[in-house]
Amino acid sequence: MAPDGAVLVRVDTSWPSKSLTAETAATDFQFAQSTLGELVFASDPFASAVRGRAVRFELIEDYGTGSVLLCTLEEGSMTWSAGAAPGVEPPSLEKNPDVLPAEVIAPTLRWFNAMDEGLVGLAKAARGFDPPIGPTLALAVSDLADRIAHFRRALVSDTVRCDLLPANAAPLMVVDRDTAQVIHLDVLRVATLPADLTSAAREHLANDSLRRAFLRQVGDIAGMAFVNLARSLWKAHPDLAPLGWKDSG
Repeated sequence: MAPDGAVLVRVDTSWPSKSLTAETAATDFQFAQSTLGELVFASDPFASAVRGRAVRFELIEDYGTGSVLLCTLEEGSMTWSAGAAPGVEPPSLEKNPDVLPAEVIAPTLRWFNAMDEGLVGLAKAARGFDPPIGPTLALAVSDLADRIAHFRRALVSDTVRCDLLPANAAPLMVVDRDTAQVIHLDVLRVATLPADLTSAAREHLANDSLRRAFLRQVGDIAGMAFVNLARSLWKAHPDLAPLGWKDSG
């Protein structure tokens, strides 16, 4: 909590200050907003503590022994610190093949936002279900949230070339009709992979190694959502599955 009573959320910049742009700052702030939202929905005491308070986001550059404030986001308005206003574009794709172009970042963020909405709904539902459904659903939500957070950092760094996160394979068991009705729309949000995302990667990622790494991360998230959440639900209740889905098992 800040001295003025606001909730203060700090996020470390994904770019060095000399390469900062409004777009990279907005991406970092969006990650911070998503993380705050996940905390609010995961913890009732935390949600109670911050409810009704103003929220101020600060973008900082952490250099190990201290940090420098670069930009503040409050009520939708970004304010740059003295000397930190962007003036240098980030490295181009030709200079740094690990940089993801905006044509790839935009559909990826839209996908994340849709998945976040579904995960929030599933996390709420998990708290109301008795074992074993509740804990299994909560584990699946947590695992996917970790993967999304990992991939958000990848959008403005070379994290997409890193190893995949360890998998906590815990498929949701077959659920009754009432339970399926509660969660099926959120499962659909989480388990849907938009075609424009993979198309954008193939079209705009000229570097073959980066394209393969990016699609591997996409496939890891989408695959985990399907295996741990959607497959058993859609197999037991095919009328709740998306059009065209057919269980091949």
